[in-house]
Amino acid sequence: MSCWSLRCVDLCEGLANVQHIDDFFLAGCGLSSFDFVDMASLRSIGDGCLSKTAQLVDVRLMNLPQLASIGKGLLQDSGALQRVRMANLPQLETIGDSFAAATPRLFSCEVTNCPSLRTIGERFLNGSGLTTFAPSGLAAVTTIGSNWMSDCHHLRSFTGAVLPSLRHISSYFLSGCNGLRYFDSSGLGSVGGIDQCFLADCHALREDNIDFAGFTAVRKVDFRAFIRSHELPAKARQRLGKALQQLVHASNEKGTQR
Repeated sequence: MSCWSLRCVDLCEGLANVQHIDDFFLAGCGLSSFDFVDMASLRSIGDGCLSKTAQLVDVRLMNLPQLASIGKGLLQDSGALQRVRMANLPQLETIGDSFAAATPRLFSCEVTNCPSLRTIGERFLNGSGLTTFAPSGLAAVTTIGSNWMSDCHHLRSFTGAVLPSLRHISSYFLSGCNGLRYFDSSGLGSVGGIDQCFLADCHALREDNIDFAGFTAVRKVDFRAFIRSHELPAKARQRLGKALQQLVHASNEKGTQR
């Protein structure tokens, strides 16, 4: 059933005892904001619950003590979305693919107090409008999917401190972020491998603004389409590749000595 003309939903305490919200719950509706807040029994949110909501601007997921999983595409293709706030989700373990993908107006995504969050799927914020991304709530995340934040054309900087427990960088990580000017690997000391197209097509990146020193545990790197940038001449790209190879060698040497 289509709900594109739906503008207001007043659920009061009607969802207090709900444990699961089914797939495509309010997909395509006309709401401008929606809150998943203080739902004490909620354990899971299905796929695409608020996807393709053309007028949705603000979403909050807060104070959900039992929530363990969020399905695929919760906010995908919600073209007017500007703000997402996630806080106090102590049991949240997984977020599915395409959480807020294709949201070009999204400028704020706050994530705090999600101590159990371990896995985030592919295309998490792919194609979002974020200029910066520095949440404190991803400290326990060990696994992310490919294209995690690719094609974020307004993203200006990224620091590894966002993902201090990450074990592997999947393919197309930050690729296509053509406004990215600064990459700092500090905090990525748990990363053991880097897949293809790492920082590919980030055309504003310059050699002086790329720091790989934080990759202290990396043991394998796929150099296909490695750091493609209009601002990086071939020799600079070679120097960066060599620096990363030296880190790989040092890490493998440490592993051999153990």
